[in-house]
Amino acid sequence: MKKNKYLLLISVFAFAMFFGCEDMMDTHSEYVQDGETIYSVKVDSVYLFPGNNRVKLKGYLKNALQVNSIIVKWKNADNSEHIETFAYDYSQSPDSFMAEIPIDEGQYLLEFTSKNQEGNTSISTSVDAKVYGEKYRSYLENRSIQKILPNISGGAVITFAPAAGNLATMNFEYQSVDGAKKNLVIPPDQSELLIEDADLYVPIKYASGYVPSEMAIDTFFCDVEEISLEYLTDIAFELDKSSWEIIDFSTEEQAANEGGGNGPTANIIDGSKDSYWQSQWDGGTGQIPHHITIDMKNEFNVTQVDLFRRSSNNHTKTVVLEGSTDNVNWEEFGTLNYSSDGANQKELVELTDGKRMRYIKINVTESNAPPYVSLAEIYVVGKL
Repeated sequence: MKKNKYLLLISVFAFAMFFGCEDMMDTHSEYVQDGETIYSVKVDSVYLFPGNNRVKLKGYLKNALQVNSIIVKWKNADNSEHIETFAYDYSQSPDSFMAEIPIDEGQYLLEFTSKNQEGNTSISTSVDAKVYGEKYRSYLENRSIQKILPNISGGAVITFAPAAGNLATMNFEYQSVDGAKKNLVIPPDQSELLIEDADLYVPIKYASGYVPSEMAIDTFFCDVEEISLEYLTDIAFELDKSSWEIIDFSTEEQAANEGGGNGPTANIIDGSKDSYWQSQWDGGTGQIPHHITIDMKNEFNVTQVDLFRRSSNNHTKTVVLEGSTDNVNWEEFGTLNYSSDGANQKELVELTDGKRMRYIKINVTESNAPPYVSLAEIYVVGKL
């Protein structure tokens, strides 16, 4: 009896299961009436490298042996759909792909799908993309220049304002004094630029370049700006003597004889009024007139020359100064007369309009204790 009850229960359960499954098949039949859906391999991840109206892509897939193309889809600003398709070859790049697509400046949602050899597509992968172009570039401003000063050995020194965080470079163009066009690339961490050979009568040109993001592949440059340097030629300053050279002289005493390093002609351009040049007195006596020729290494518009005698010494009486641009043709530009009592150790010549020269010749024509003379230091004020 119990056995029959069990058989009856099993029969009822089986009957219910049969009709239940029929109902489930009825529910899903509309979705599988065309057969099972097969998908291609999904694009796993995509990295975007934005540029100037373009984007470079690097994407990854897994087990993509059957994939033969990658499809990128997005909507333009006018809501029109754009599709780019490019071939994929697993043998050339297993499980990864790289491509570049042209795309107008703007913000986009890019949808990536793959397609396999059977024509099946994958579920899409979406990535936000920001593309840059002329609108972005139009907002950029050149890095500010804080000041420009004449360089005491020629040219100019340019000091920049602090750089913006996305400044990548600065391009400079200038003309050298010999007429050559020169270009410089300035990194963002450089705050000062020295251009010693710049022709100050020709404007410099520069443009700042920016990258909009760390992943960006293009540098966007501001409009080129021109800056005149000609005004620097009207700024007078004391010339730097560190590169000057004595190229000719008539007489000097050896330092070993004079003592304290004194005697040689080089002492008049060493920056110190405590050291001095002394005409020869040991092993022969140099006769007046004496001369010393200085090469300033660059041509300047000289406006003033200060010449110091040796401290507590009145030997030097009269000095005639000459200037030259080529060390061949000389022109006198001043005469210095010192007192016989040593009261005035400095005499100077001022040139109201200035005189261009590279070479200065100091001619000592008279002495208060002939034939001996001495000089301590020369200082020159000029313009570029």
